[in-house]
Amino acid sequence: MPMVSPFGEAILSTTCCFTMMKGSDACNVIPKEPYLVANLRTSAHQGCEESLAVLKKYAKKYDLEIEVIQKREASPVSNIRSKEYAYLVECIRKQFPDAGIAPYVIMGGTDCRHFHALTENAIRFTPTRITNEQNAACHAVNENITLSSLAEGVRFFKLFIKGYNP
Repeated sequence: MPMVSPFGEAILSTTCCFTMMKGSDACNVIPKEPYLVANLRTSAHQGCEESLAVLKKYAKKYDLEIEVIQKREASPVSNIRSKEYAYLVECIRKQFPDAGIAPYVIMGGTDCRHFHALTENAIRFTPTRITNEQNAACHAVNENITLSSLAEGVRFFKLFIKGYNP
């Protein structure tokens, strides 16, 4: 997967993105306390402590300190042999008959993390068609989906909710 695309690599490992930094307020002044903030999204394959150990190794090499601001483990992986997953697949086939279906690990920190205490099958799925350009713009400038994709998503959720039988 890592050889296929950056997204393929991201679903198999923890991702790290440097999101904030602060140095001096002037170009000719050495900062008293510079910092750099990294946002790590831990994967099901590499938890918080293992990810921090990797960062600490690099920090030590450059005589840097690490402070953890907040941490949480990745959400549990849902069971693809469950009746909930089978129902989702059934609805996808009805609404998107031309789409291939395969389980996938969501890289982002979704709100789903709040539901795993309620169910062991909190399945993350977004019923939208997006282009490669739209996917690349996720959480960036010009993040968007088409109106037709949004309408198709609404139709999917209506189908899913109306047909659900716990």
